[in-house]
Amino acid sequence: MLSSIYFFVYFHRTSPAVIADEFMREFAVSALAVGLLSPVYFYPYAILQIPVGVLSDTKGPRWTVMIFTLLTFFGVLTLSLANSYEMAVASRLLIGIGVAGVYVPTIKIISVWFKQNEFATATCSSFCNRKSRGNSLSLSSGPCDRADWLETLNFICCRDYCSSNIPLLENRERCS
Repeated sequence: MLSSIYFFVYFHRTSPAVIADEFMREFAVSALAVGLLSPVYFYPYAILQIPVGVLSDTKGPRWTVMIFTLLTFFGVLTLSLANSYEMAVASRLLIGIGVAGVYVPTIKIISVWFKQNEFATATCSSFCNRKSRGNSLSLSSGPCDRADWLETLNFICCRDYCSSNIPLLENRERCS
């Protein structure tokens, strides 16, 4: 289940490329302004990796994933409701913060659930396929072909909200 959540980390990472034209029209901004959406996502994602690791060790990986996925939900929700470029950038920042709390806790859970000699295989199985599917889904612009970008964000928002509760349903006996 956590690898399914991680799938959308990559979706969120590459989605601005797909909605760039619609975003420029909606907010009357240049391509340079749309280009700012990527670093606003990546910097908090990178900066928060160590604090997320500490939270995974102290509060538990399930709790960490749940809270950060809820932050992603609120980021996508505010992006879909954004009525200004500034609000869209702040929303993208919140999405970057939210998705920062998925990879490290998932690695923590894999390290507890699998033996040392199974760790690499379990990690690759959890992330490699999901990552490539997340990239191809957003880059294919499949959802944007059938709906406008706001409808697509609303769908992703619902998915993020539902996913935020998944860690609570997973096996509680093997990892805190």
